[in-house]
Amino acid sequence: DREYSLNKVFNLVKDIDISKIASKHITSFSGEFNGNYHTISNLAISYDDSTDDASLFGLVTKTGVIKNVEFENAKITAEGGSYVGIVGHLFGNVENVTVSGSISGKSYVGVIAYMGNYKLDKDDSSVDSTKNIGYSRAINVTNNANVLGKSYVGGIVGNAYYSNFKAERCSVLGESRIEEAGMIS
Repeated sequence: DREYSLNKVFNLVKDIDISKIASKHITSFSGEFNGNYHTISNLAISYDDSTDDASLFGLVTKTGVIKNVEFENAKITAEGGSYVGIVGHLFGNVENVTVSGSISGKSYVGVIAYMGNYKLDKDDSSVDSTKNIGYSRAINVTNNANVLGKSYVGGIVGNAYYSNFKAERCSVLGESRIEEAGMIS
């Protein structure tokens, strides 16, 4: 949970294939996950019902960072669900992440399902002092996965809260099939 991961760094030290491991949803993450440019293969998350948060990282808080990792042949599926992706709700940073495979759900679907902003602490470094808010960030995110959903769907971000996010050097190479476009396709 967020208290457990706060101020902790988790380093991936080699490529891993998790096809024979039951993938667990991390409800809240406040630390740093550094993949060290390694690959996590065959991540599989599947829900048959209308669950919210069908993602590996359900909530990445403002102190949370997911970086330097490739998810190869990921399959994240929640046909009736919302917030479907590698990250369900992003208020922190996702950097140097590549995803291939497929991501499908009903709404808020993408590598990052939803990006939001947050109230600033007085010593926060991601400051927009004119609005007193902090920004979530997606930097150098590449999506090679096919993304499918009915509403708020995007190759990188399914939906973002107004314009209070930063996305830089992101690319989509997979196919997105949607009924209503998200913020960053």
